Amino acid sequence: MKELNVMQERKVWHLVDLLPNIDPIGCRWVFALKKNETGEVVRYKARLVGQGFKQIKGISYDDTFSPVVNFSLIRFFFAVLVVGQNWVHIQCDIKCAYLY
Repeated sequence: MKELNVMQERKVWHLVDLLPNIDPIGCRWVFALKKNETGEVVRYKARLVGQGFKQIKGISYDDTFSPVVNFSLIRFFFAVLVVGQNWVHIQCDIKCAYLY
């Protein structure tokens, strides 16, 4: 729910009016447990998924949203890394970085 709260706080989405005679696509929560090597639960995970199988071609069929980086941006960063002299690649995870 942390990511959902951040999206709400940063106002990166808005509600739209439902078109007449259109049924909205449903959604469902998917829950999972993250365990360590001994099998002990270390984190509870949840994600909200849309029921894309209910989409109708021609009605918002190509509109998608995912709060993750575009792959072309990753390729760009690697290209810059290769061209740069004596540059070091360090990986990290920045939560909610691509919401603007």
